[in-house]
Amino acid sequence: MHVTDMTSGLGLGSGFGSGTSQDITTEEAIDWLTSYKSSWENRDVEAALALFVPDVRYAARRYKHPLFGHSSLRSYFRDRVMGHQRDVRYEFELWGVKNNELMARWNAVFTWLPINGIIEMDGVCNVVFARREDGKLIGIEYSEWFDQTDS
Repeated sequence: MHVTDMTSGLGLGSGFGSGTSQDITTEEAIDWLTSYKSSWENRDVEAALALFVPDVRYAARRYKHPLFGHSSLRSYFRDRVMGHQRDVRYEFELWGVKNNELMARWNAVFTWLPINGIIEMDGVCNVVFARREDGKLIGIEYSEWFDQTDS
C-alpha cells in the first residue's frame, strides 16, 4: 500500500468530493481499502458486503449498468470471486481523499479458474462514503475502471 496525494493535480471537480460534512481521513480510507483487500483475498462475500450500505450502487464495469443493492452484489461476488478466482493478491495505492470520497489505484492478480490461467487487473476506483452509527465508513457508491491481461 502506498499513499500519494494526487487530488489537487487531477482537476477533479464535480465527481470527486461532494462537499459534505462527512469528511474522511487518509487513515480511514486506508483502513477501508485494507478491509476490501482482505475480503477479496479471502474470498469472503459477507465481509465485502459489510463494507457497503444495503442499497449500494456498485459499478464494476465502465459503460455497463451498475449493480444495485446487496442482493445483486452478493450474486456478483459469489459468482465472480468465489466461483472463479483462487490465490488472489490485491494491492492498492491511495491517491487521495476529498470530503467523503477516496480515489485509489489498485492491482489484482489471481488464478481465473474457467481458463486455469493467471489474470492481472490494473484499475482505479472511486468510493463515496457515509458513516455508520459507530462512526466507521461504509460505501454508498463504488465505481471502478480496469484493464486486464491473461496468461
